[in-house]
Amino acid sequence: WRTLHDGYKPDYIKLEDFEAVSVNPLTWDAGIPYADRYANKGGILLKFNKVMKHVVNAKAEAGVLWTEKPHFTGNILLSSKNYHVADINLFYLSIRENAKLRVAAFAQKNRSHH
Repeated sequence: WRTLHDGYKPDYIKLEDFEAVSVNPLTWDAGIPYADRYANKGGILLKFNKVMKHVVNAKAEAGVLWTEKPHFTGNILLSSKNYHVADINLFYLSIRENAKLRVAAFAQKNRSHH
């Protein structure tokens, strides 16, 4: 997702001669680019040992995913504006739910073709 702090765009992205495609991992809908943090069912810590609800919002725009600072203490990312390393962690439960829906839709489609 190239998750970045609201308004932060590194030089390497500014210099790109293309715009990356990104969808909001909280809405999964290109027509709904923004979702507040209360739509975030849960992120997970680095060691995958604790789920945190409503950890961060998300806005897909200009080839990146803008977000506020994550809402939990002790996060080493709080000093950085580049949250890309934690893309999956920040939206963990939403990604899991979306994967389950996609697998179920694929399975349903393939059952109807046999």
